[in-house]
Amino acid sequence: MHGWIGGLKAWARAGGRRYLTRAPAILGFWSFIHSFVLSIPSSASLRPPAFTSPLNFAHHHRRIGLPHPTAAMYPSNTSLSLSRVLTNPRICFLILFQTVFIIILLATYTFPSAALPSSLRSTATTTVYSAAAPVGERDPVDDVKNATLGFGEIMYISMPSRTDRQDAMNLLAATSSLQLTLIPGVDGTLIPEKAKPENYYGHVNKNEMGCWRAHANAWRRVLETGVASALILEDDVDWDTDVHGAFSALAGELRNNTLRAAGEAEAGAPYALDWDILMVGQCLHGTDQAPAAPRAQVYPDAAAPRRNQTSPYWRKQVDAYSGTWMPAAGGVRVLARAYEPVCTMGYAVTRAGAQRLLYHLGYTGLSGAVDLALARKLKSGVLSGYVVIPPLVNPWRVGGGKDSDIATGLKGKPIGSKGNEGGHSSNLRSSARRQFKEVWGRPKMEAKAKAGELL
Repeated sequence: MHGWIGGLKAWARAGGRRYLTRAPAILGFWSFIHSFVLSIPSSASLRPPAFTSPLNFAHHHRRIGLPHPTAAMYPSNTSLSLSRVLTNPRICFLILFQTVFIIILLATYTFPSAALPSSLRSTATTTVYSAAAPVGERDPVDDVKNATLGFGEIMYISMPSRTDRQDAMNLLAATSSLQLTLIPGVDGTLIPEKAKPENYYGHVNKNEMGCWRAHANAWRRVLETGVASALILEDDVDWDTDVHGAFSALAGELRNNTLRAAGEAEAGAPYALDWDILMVGQCLHGTDQAPAAPRAQVYPDAAAPRRNQTSPYWRKQVDAYSGTWMPAAGGVRVLARAYEPVCTMGYAVTRAGAQRLLYHLGYTGLSGAVDLALARKLKSGVLSGYVVIPPLVNPWRVGGGKDSDIATGLKGKPIGSKGNEGGHSSNLRSSARRQFKEVWGRPKMEAKAKAGELL
């Protein structure tokens, strides 16, 4: 109600029809119509329904011997089909009105680049925030430009036998000017029974046990080295060529967000560090239906994928969280409270988070595979954190048996790989692995010429 009344007041203050070509009048009238139509109670069928829990889906997926589930496999029912939209008179009227109004607007007025008056700014709980620091002060976000993306360390987990993946991760790091630390993967069959967590039997198979131990070793390293935070990756990931820009946008949002339940951003910390877990490489995510608000916020990121580069699963979550369609040009991400993230392709932990993980996912027992156990702790509120949608880190797939060292269903499966250069990843605007051929595959002189080093 307040939104369309405010729009009407803005229209009246600017002179109404007499001053139609003035920006405040035009935007005021548009705000009035847009907000008034949206204030009419809508059909429940047009609201994105609650996401079903991905935990049971992921658990079943692994029980039948398949690899990490992907967003494309998830049986989500959250789409708003075109037919459902076009059969609603309220939405049709709004689309028609806005189309005609925008045509008139473009034909009669050129908007200045100045910001809109405060009376016309959106009051929605989903907000875009600036990461800029006050003039004269050092911006902690600048630390993200270093070789560890502003974290104390970047680790990646890889089985000692997967030297192929270790080679690829080193090429990826070199391409992106990053420094990675190898955490050796663990063979679950070699873990003594007395060293396994209590009450694991029936919930964790031998491969999942080895995966848990490798992640636990990474958490322990955070405590042993004394770093304030660390980014933990698996060895089959990909990221954007502008990975520094993507993480800088995230860092700025974390330091200027409204989702913080209590406390303040830690001084000098690029990522604020008011969390235990920061999920940047999940394959699924359930949403918290609790009425707490704001539950998410949208922020600009030039490295975020276009809509047609984003999987339908993540597009639906962006649409549902933001309350509008994800722009065709992309360039936006959602920061939300982590609730039920599945998969651990990429996540960051703080020192306090590493302590809680070692306690709740090991010392007191283990209720399932490491990512499912972690998701349950986040859902129950034992751990706190954020999730980024679409993910910054995504899996690189080459096909066949090379794609997983954990899934029992791939045991004995023929390699059947498309080859490294035939691999693919999704949810990225510009894949860093796709750049390998451009950076390393060309003759040295040709590569230098293309880079502008030779004239």
